[in-house]
Amino acid sequence: MRIAIVTQRKEALSAFAEGLASHGVTIDWIAAPQDAVAQARMYPRDMVILDDLTGNFRACLSDLLMANALIHTAVITTIPPEQFHEESEGLGVLTSIPPAPNAEHAHYLMGKLQEIQGF
Repeated sequence: MRIAIVTQRKEALSAFAEGLASHGVTIDWIAAPQDAVAQARMYPRDMVILDDLTGNFRACLSDLLMANALIHTAVITTIPPEQFHEESEGLGVLTSIPPAPNAEHAHYLMGKLQEIQGF
């Protein structure tokens, strides 16, 4: 499985990334949202995790869906879950992730992804 993490906070997300890697995930680090959108057209991935601290997550998610409607997404955000649900409605986001995620958050995310993929 291949997942892209769009962030400029690679060090801060290292425990989260290690948790993903423990599930056999290959992680591609992408610094800019526009690069993630461009790559979504050329390099298929199972999921893109967008760090909301990189900018307007709604615009990036919308662009990702236009580039590859089959890609799963999650967002690292400070927005409370209920508000995030309202703001991301219609964008097909699997889940939100807190801004300082750890390995437990990675395990939770992988469980959600496996549920929808039927594993």
